[in-house]
Amino acid sequence: MYVYQIALDIPLRKNYSYKYTDKLQIGQRVIVDFHNKRHIGFITSIIAQENFHEYPIEKTALIIKYDDYILDTNTIKLASFASLYYHHPFGETLFCGLPALIKKIDTPIINIGPKIYYKANIQQKVSSSQAIQNVYEALVKEALNTQQLRTIFKKNPKPIIDKWLEKSLIQQVDAPNRYITQNELVLNDEQQLIINTWQNYWQQFHVGLLYGITGSGKTEV
Repeated sequence: MYVYQIALDIPLRKNYSYKYTDKLQIGQRVIVDFHNKRHIGFITSIIAQENFHEYPIEKTALIIKYDDYILDTNTIKLASFASLYYHHPFGETLFCGLPALIKKIDTPIINIGPKIYYKANIQQKVSSSQAIQNVYEALVKEALNTQQLRTIFKKNPKPIIDKWLEKSLIQQVDAPNRYITQNELVLNDEQQLIINTWQNYWQQFHVGLLYGITGSGKTEV
């Protein structure tokens, strides 16, 4: 049994404790009951049962449901910083920066985390269904992620992906090089001077104004 601190979209300056038997992850999206109403929440910390002493664990409510959507740590850190800086409840601050779909209970969650790519190594017959065979042949030609496979298959490809992974027909691979920027950005002398100056303040709060006419290279800086 684990106890989880959950951030909720409510105007109160604390997170709330809920328990669950499975080991979940920080940032994971859950559904909990709060004052007889179901809320979306995100796990902010995990406490083992033997280390939880705030009150008897029997009085801790259970997490109702969880899914595979996980907030990245940078988003949580940014919300924490903004919450402290603007003296605003963490839960409301966190939810202000999230897409509407993620905050709704009655709609499916689309995982927008890091994309996983799959690749098949051998051309072979894997199904009598032409639609499924087309998906496999697409993976023989190049590495594709779930979203790209959904476009080809016209439906959720996860069941066949899981089946092929289990049978070692396909494997997870790194993102193809075409999705990775290889060109090195070359700055002119003025741009480099600005970067060198600002580097002195990267680890502290500092206000700066970058002024330049249209086309002068502000975006590169």
